Amino acid sequence: MTDHQPPDRVCETLTEQTAQDLTAAFIHYRLPRMLRLLEQVGDADPLNADDNAFLTETLASLSNAVGALGRDRDIETMHRCALALYDDIATVAHRADTPRSVAGR
Repeated sequence: MTDHQPPDRVCETLTEQTAQDLTAAFIHYRLPRMLRLLEQVGDADPLNADDNAFLTETLASLSNAVGALGRDRDIETMHRCALALYDDIATVAHRADTPRSVAGR
């Protein structure tokens, strides 16, 4: 006779593993890239189409994860972090794109 986990425990284990995988991917790949993009726009370098696609996909995947995984604290924290970073990136990029008035004109 084999030892099988009940279906609820299997789902819980898969959910935990998925959350761990998403957390690792965010920490090791997505977060560093978002921080580089923040630095990039801070240096007045514009975002390109790949950068915009990356940001859009990052927010969408984390939003989907929050919806799919329910109340996982780590996933919710990463989602809030990504949203805040996105807001910072967009704000700095917008400032760089906005023409500045010249004093005295």
